[in-house]
Amino acid sequence: MLKIVLIVAFSLSVNSVNLLHIVYVVLSVFTVKTHTTGKDSLMYIQLIRITRIMSLFSAIMLLATMVYQVKYIKEEWFVSECPNIDANTTRMDMNNIKWAGMRKTGSGETLSDLLRPYLVYILIVTVHTVTILRQTIHRMRLGQSPKTPSLMFPHIVRADADKDIPRMIQYLFNYGYYKFGVEISLVALIVVIGNRMDVLSIFYAIWLAAMFHMTRASLQRLWKPLTWFIVVVIPMQYLLFIGLPPFACVNYPWFIAPLDHFRIWAMLPENTYEFRSFANKMVSDFVLLMFLCRQTVVFRLETNPPRGFGGGSNQSVLEDFKKLDEGVLQNPTPDFITKVRNWLDMAKRTLFLVSFWFTLAVVFLTGSSRVNLFSIGYLIGAFFFLWQGTDFYLHSIEYILKR
Repeated sequence: MLKIVLIVAFSLSVNSVNLLHIVYVVLSVFTVKTHTTGKDSLMYIQLIRITRIMSLFSAIMLLATMVYQVKYIKEEWFVSECPNIDANTTRMDMNNIKWAGMRKTGSGETLSDLLRPYLVYILIVTVHTVTILRQTIHRMRLGQSPKTPSLMFPHIVRADADKDIPRMIQYLFNYGYYKFGVEISLVALIVVIGNRMDVLSIFYAIWLAAMFHMTRASLQRLWKPLTWFIVVVIPMQYLLFIGLPPFACVNYPWFIAPLDHFRIWAMLPENTYEFRSFANKMVSDFVLLMFLCRQTVVFRLETNPPRGFGGGSNQSVLEDFKKLDEGVLQNPTPDFITKVRNWLDMAKRTLFLVSFWFTLAVVFLTGSSRVNLFSIGYLIGAFFFLWQGTDFYLHSIEYILKR
């Protein structure tokens, strides 16, 4: 539930971009990155305290917003008059107190609209605290350890996942991200690229292209730089959305009508509500950072698995295939293709046999739905593999992976 608290805090900051809300951004990113140290360490307690600090800050912001509504405080006191900026324009916001984070009611905004984000965050933190306290007391009454267990089903291991559907589902609840964390992270990276479609998405696409064909060992080495890249980029983005204060009287040279679309794509700062409204797409960056940080924990488990770890191995099976000729390989996974034992084997058999044709159908539809030069590559690839059919499986594993 800590992740929900952090997402709410980060969403609060990007839905209302101002100088004071950068506290939520910095603390949320710091908490997510530091959370990779492990849940059983004392650091986890410190991370919980950070959410309480943000709750205290929300209470202060709530009270300050209410005090600012006093009619004796005039907004005109904080408006900067800059001779180098056209005073008739309505797009530039020259109010310094709004830039800092204080707003008055009006223009369709009521007091409840201004206070709701802080109240929602305080409510979420309260529910989180009550839930942790109640679960701790409940475990102590049962004579169990007060610490939150790391697994939902502690007696389920990798071998149980091949027995039946219920135990496979239990295994996925325990170790689903351990097995598919890299794939989930790369899919999330693709979603972020499609969601942003700006200059930063180019850098994300470069990271994706570099990691797409890497081995797991190479990914493990590259994962930490990628994580730190996003940790640095998120606060920098927020600073760009905040921009320089109005009293600086900076007349941005790109703030002209012909460059409207370009400056949004290039994320060039400006003091307008239109530009700051695009900060919402940073939520996808934050969720991606969560996935990457959790995968960092997975890589640590792969390097130094604890005693009695039931998640199994994530090592490549290519080395095992080389042992087939030597006759020393003992495959722990039952043969569900030639012998169907239960409904689980039938589901896996259907999935792996149909996925080949389903993937080619998706590739064909992708190429035929758009009429452009890139669609030709999709169509050629789809027809090439359709021509080979399931005979494609008769090739060696190395050949299949290269294709």
